[in-house]
Amino acid sequence: LEILEESVGELAGDIDADRVDELTHLTEALSREVERLTEVTEYYLRFAKFPQPQREPMDLSPMIADLLSFFREEARAAGAEVSWDVPEALPIRADNNLLRQALMNLVKNALEVLAQRPPEGGGRLHIKAWEEEGRARVRVRDNGTGIPAEDRARIFEPFFTTKEAGTGLGLTLVQQIIREHGGEVTVSSDPGEGTTFHVTLPL
Repeated sequence: LEILEESVGELAGDIDADRVDELTHLTEALSREVERLTEVTEYYLRFAKFPQPQREPMDLSPMIADLLSFFREEARAAGAEVSWDVPEALPIRADNNLLRQALMNLVKNALEVLAQRPPEGGGRLHIKAWEEEGRARVRVRDNGTGIPAEDRARIFEPFFTTKEAGTGLGLTLVQQIIREHGGEVTVSSDPGEGTTFHVTLPL
């Protein structure tokens, strides 16, 4: 596919410009599909061969800050304002990579929803982390379109998705990761008002 893209570029001076644009759009579409299929395959593999969490001492606060920094450009493209409220330190015992993947899925989902808002934007994503009653709590809240009640009951089911190109495994993995850590993830949402995911983890 990369060779094909290069070849299309080399044809720019030999064929009609509209035809070049058409071929360019087609190769770009193919590239997106390859990326999507790669993502699907990776999700299937993670779901089928879920690793045992290696729980080690870590600090949740800098991990959240680093995660939001990673999504800065995607948030800007979505016209979303991202804010967070985390303590200076929130030490827990967890598998850093798996927990990061779970929170990454929640943030990514929120930004995808906020990107669908009108062009004037106004999307907001807020993450709050704190300790309460001997457990770490994380709240991921957006002001997107919300989730209908009939879908809310199914969002953690494997392969259930309302996205055209979704795998239906993202939130299933989130739930699996949190449960493997001895925690819990729940969702509350009102159509037209937004969605909030609540994650609870043992310290």
